[in-house]
Amino acid sequence: MNGIERITARILSEADSETGAQLEQARSEAAAILAASAKQAEQETEATLENGRRAAKELLERRTGVAVLEARKLELGVRQEKIDEAFAMALEKLWNLPDDEMAALLTGLAVKASRTGSEQIILNMSFRQRFGKKIVASANKQLEELGRPANLTLSEEIRPIGCGLILVDGRIELNCTFAAMLRAVRDEWAPDISKILFD
Repeated sequence: MNGIERITARILSEADSETGAQLEQARSEAAAILAASAKQAEQETEATLENGRRAAKELLERRTGVAVLEARKLELGVRQEKIDEAFAMALEKLWNLPDDEMAALLTGLAVKASRTGSEQIILNMSFRQRFGKKIVASANKQLEELGRPANLTLSEEIRPIGCGLILVDGRIELNCTFAAMLRAVRDEWAPDISKILFD
């Protein structure tokens, strides 16, 4: 081997050695970059999954809350319906009282509601015909016994008021129909009725 061949061989050997070192360094850097990228991808994937889990949990909680509210509204609706039915049954029972009990009840209403003792009593057609005069006479008698003015009269006016009566004194009217009285006490009685029906 002459001098040029040795120099060329040495240069090739050094170049080969340097290329191997650079290749090894490039492989090492590529492996480090790949590992870092894999770790970053894993972290981002975990963060995305965690955000997804959190969003799913929040969505589930919101939907559960909405479902609970809907269930409460439905339950309240059923309760209101049953309370309405109870009041409707009470009104029906009042409608079906025997005439003597109905007359006594209406008489008591007139006496209790009378303020001046000179009101006119308005009834529906059926009640007026069946016991209108009897109510006026009995109510005036009871007012007299109580030491109050007793000048109630039966109005010529007939109204489709259902069960009960209306007291009129000039421009003042007092609605003593059973439907109106039940409406007036409904809010007060509803909790007690609810306890009886649902507890």
